[in-house]
Amino acid sequence: MSQKVSNPLETQFTRDWGLEYPIVSFGHCRDVIIEITKAGGFGVYGVAGMSPDEIDREITFIEQQVGGRPFGVDVIVSGSMPATGNREEFEAQIPQEHWDWIQKLREEFNIPDFRHPDGTMINGRPRAQRMFTQEVARAQLEVLLEHRVPLFACAQGNPAFIIPEMHQRGVKVLGLIGLVRQARREHEAGVDYIVAHGQDGGGHCGPIGTFTLTPQVVKACPGTSILAAGGVGCGRQVAASLMLGAQGVWTGTAWLTSREHDIDPMAQEKILGARSEDTIRNNWGDGAFRRHATGPLDLRWHDADAPPVLPRPMQSMLTRELMLQIADNKVENVYYPTGTGQGAGLLNEVKPARQIMEEWANECLEAFEERGMLS
Repeated sequence: MSQKVSNPLETQFTRDWGLEYPIVSFGHCRDVIIEITKAGGFGVYGVAGMSPDEIDREITFIEQQVGGRPFGVDVIVSGSMPATGNREEFEAQIPQEHWDWIQKLREEFNIPDFRHPDGTMINGRPRAQRMFTQEVARAQLEVLLEHRVPLFACAQGNPAFIIPEMHQRGVKVLGLIGLVRQARREHEAGVDYIVAHGQDGGGHCGPIGTFTLTPQVVKACPGTSILAAGGVGCGRQVAASLMLGAQGVWTGTAWLTSREHDIDPMAQEKILGARSEDTIRNNWGDGAFRRHATGPLDLRWHDADAPPVLPRPMQSMLTRELMLQIADNKVENVYYPTGTGQGAGLLNEVKPARQIMEEWANECLEAFEERGMLS
């Protein structure tokens, strides 16, 4: 007989932070992070593309808005990033055949060859610097330490080197993994939370599905709260994640459809109209595997005449201007929103972020009640 619970939405993760809902919203829109945090969830703000000064201003603003509620900040610390370097050095390492390929794509898909100088605004926001080195990451982490943010989220890379320092400042550490062996490594290193990110999720993800990965990570990391991630787009998936042993869910794609998000309207429309099978996982965007909405440009990278994908950071430097040109010039036939998970098939209308979270919570409770599991 199934064990009954009075409130399945109360987990170790919600107790740790005083939350109403075991729902983490990850994204790059400050307003959504603030709204989710104020509404009883947990917002995590991705700032990898920002300068330390920009991060300082953004964290200060969030702190002023959320009234002491906990939130997190995500910085990339991947070991695949070079220790240091400047743009000119890395661009010089990109073979000419790769630049020729980019020009070929422009011509094939009628993409205007308009370059944006550094410092211009893209869709009303400062363009991401896309210059990821360990030196840059360390400067970004210093800002988190100075602010003593409640949670440092490491969605890419191994945070082991910074855990003692973060803990000394009272900052909790979360690691995101795609393989069980990565989870064991981070568990042994002493992270406070682990996100089991299945391949059905948007953005950078591993090769294993959420439904398979989550229970393995829960078993491999006793005593550490696990969050399930990948393809979550409704409350029944929240309930399923809890039944798999997770203490909550880490989500992203759904908030791209929220009313508060500053996403380009064309991108939002494409997400709302996408089926789960309209997404694909590959690595031509920045050299690391990630899932996003697919299209004809994406498929060209799988053709025989496509050059090999370059290591980081060269691949993102190669594709960066092309993607900005597509977005700014609204080249609709090849325009696609990055970071789109298979949960897009469950999303079909724009709603306030708070409403999305509350509907998921209610649907989760209904799922437990239908099975006679509420006391």
